[in-house]
Amino acid sequence: MIYEIAGLRVKIENKYDFTTKFCQEYLSEDQLSPVSIVAKITDEEFEEEKKASPGYSDGYIENICLYRSICRQMPTLGRILLHCSVLEYDGNAYAFLGRSGTGKSTHTKLWLKYLSPTRVINGDKPVLEHSEGNFIAYGTPWMGKERWGTRAKSPLKGLCFLEQAKVNAVKPLQSVKAYLPMYTTEAGMCISFRPVQPRKALSPIWVRDSGRVIAIREGQPEKAPAPIAVTPFSKMTEARD
Repeated sequence: MIYEIAGLRVKIENKYDFTTKFCQEYLSEDQLSPVSIVAKITDEEFEEEKKASPGYSDGYIENICLYRSICRQMPTLGRILLHCSVLEYDGNAYAFLGRSGTGKSTHTKLWLKYLSPTRVINGDKPVLEHSEGNFIAYGTPWMGKERWGTRAKSPLKGLCFLEQAKVNAVKPLQSVKAYLPMYTTEAGMCISFRPVQPRKALSPIWVRDSGRVIAIREGQPEKAPAPIAVTPFSKMTEARD
């Protein structure tokens, strides 16, 4: 079947119904025109993932492998899959990045509670397109265990790196290069898979205008005053636009 994912026509060759149902919202009405990506897996890839993820169904295992296939082909088409939560506020997208447990889900809930109109583009694995010096965030069927997301796209306004600390604080970053190893070594190309040359594929993001990148250090973000916990990036960058 052919799906419309991140502005691309993607043919997914799956054996189990899990992926068919999983990607149903993204099914293309045009099943005849050429595609940009063909996602398929080998028996060896399936068995390797099954050993690494015991206790899951064959359909779920296949789904993981197929997404890995898609991700590995994305960089040649000007796109990467970023492991983060992306929210849209007032027509622009904002990405929250951080290790597990640093507050991506918490910030998602806070923005939805205090900032209107806000919606979740993707709560776990959105795709970013880099074109003509700008970035676009896309929703994908792979949205994490909370299933937060929608089939939509939005211009990326800023990146926010989340860290845990004793007190809440927000600061602009002059350079994000120091954060790059955290994502390339832990997740490969900012995702849960390891495609070839992740640093080369990621380079457009890290030369982004530093005024659009911030770090949030937190103790208990859910108890912080709303203006601190959910400070819109637009307030920090509007003077630069």
